[in-house]
Amino acid sequence: MQRLIKRSIIAVAIILSFANFVLAESEPQLVDAPLSKEFLEWRKSLNEDKVSTKQDKYPNGYVPFPVDLSYLAKNPPREDSDSRVRPLAIPDKYDLRNVGGKSYITSVKSQGQYGTCWAHAAMGAMESNYLMNGGSELDLSEMHLAWYTFKNSDKSKALYNMTSSSYSSVMNHGGNPLYSAALYSRLAGPVLETSLPYPKVETIPSKATPEEYPRILRLRDLFYLDRYGTINVNESKTQRDIVKQRIMKNGSVVVHYNSDSTAYNKTSSNGTAFYTTEKSINHAVQIVGWDDNYSRENFSTDPGIDGAWLIKNSWGTYWGDGGYFWMSYNQYLTEGAAFVVEDTDPDMNIYYYDALGWCASSGWPGCEFLYSANVFKSTRHEYLTEGDCYEYCYHYASAGADGRILRH
Repeated sequence: MQRLIKRSIIAVAIILSFANFVLAESEPQLVDAPLSKEFLEWRKSLNEDKVSTKQDKYPNGYVPFPVDLSYLAKNPPREDSDSRVRPLAIPDKYDLRNVGGKSYITSVKSQGQYGTCWAHAAMGAMESNYLMNGGSELDLSEMHLAWYTFKNSDKSKALYNMTSSSYSSVMNHGGNPLYSAALYSRLAGPVLETSLPYPKVETIPSKATPEEYPRILRLRDLFYLDRYGTINVNESKTQRDIVKQRIMKNGSVVVHYNSDSTAYNKTSSNGTAFYTTEKSINHAVQIVGWDDNYSRENFSTDPGIDGAWLIKNSWGTYWGDGGYFWMSYNQYLTEGAAFVVEDTDPDMNIYYYDALGWCASSGWPGCEFLYSANVFKSTRHEYLTEGDCYEYCYHYASAGADGRILRH
């Protein structure tokens, strides 16, 4: 994967993938690391080209990460000072809609009849981060991400090679932050909503590739917030504090949970509250704030503790509290992610081999030393200004203090 790390590529990406050659006394065999059990279970739920769409009115818009990071819990990653969030004083209550009189959140959108919550959450997080970085309010195209992740005239750049899939299969396939990173870290977007509006009816985009639309931003970083393979973002107060500091520094963060329609409790004075013990995941949203003193009595089922996250949903402003609701600190949340974007440079160029991002891991068990090189041929006269070098071993990978993948 070319960019789950800081230092994106401006001129040329040089990536040490350890996939080219190995020097050892005896030639070892390349072994694929197991895919995550959640991804394997999800794949079993597929019926050929038809995706399960269980979630009441809204289709299931979630696909688990294919990469199994649980090994990080047993092999603590090396710390890197560049990955840490500078300690911030965390208030008891925080709301990105009003931080010192300024909003760092864009308007609530509606995914309509399609399972594109993952794309809406990612675009909302990027919009929020851009505001946090001093940018103007943008409306990014969810359709661009949801469609071109799976559809591309270049089949090597389309996940699952959905060249013959039906419109609903593409729109209801679902996704996760790694999908967003794969498309946009190769400079294929994001683009403005005006370039490709979200459809109210079935509308197939006219262009063959995502690069044909003018990109407006550059995805620079993705911070993965599930600490060292601990899947539950709400695992502990320490973990919640990491998420809070990310929100205060980078804007809203994406999280995933089970959206059980029977668990939403709307009250007249304390808004809509949500809590369920269900751990199967089917929906993506954004955390935009919190209240440590939000009473456990507001939930239809007692979560056992006070405190809740303020959540921005993608079901329109007529749902919940103008599109928002409160989620208990005890709720099972997984695959948290924070996006960092910046203004794009039209002269930026990138060389890479991994168009689909980080889909799997491989290695040579028992090898003490590995050597590799990737070679790119420049298509023009240019200067190398940044390069990314990742390192990965079959049993070990490095990550930052908040779970950001630095090397793999």
